[in-house]
Amino acid sequence: MAGFMNPAFFLFDHDSVDKAEPLLVRNRLPLAEATDLPPGKLKQRLDGPAALEFSHSLNDQIGGQTDAGFVIAGFYEDGWTDEASRLNPYMPIFIATLALKT
Repeated sequence: MAGFMNPAFFLFDHDSVDKAEPLLVRNRLPLAEATDLPPGKLKQRLDGPAALEFSHSLNDQIGGQTDAGFVIAGFYEDGWTDEASRLNPYMPIFIATLALKT
């Protein structure tokens, strides 16, 4: 089973989400903070305790499994608690596939 974050999770600036600012789409997908953040924001991230974030497209995540010869035999979405993420009421945060090698 492969599990990953829903790519849509990365559409939002999570610093703004954590500060309870309005939910606004800020990022293009797939996200690679190392190359996509403005220089000032990148420096803040590198100087802080959090790791840089990266996302992948569903094509890369699921298509990569099928390209490697796996068959998707199951699919599951799950969320966090509303306290853990303000996005939880709006979308499933996690995705998992059951991929079987053919």
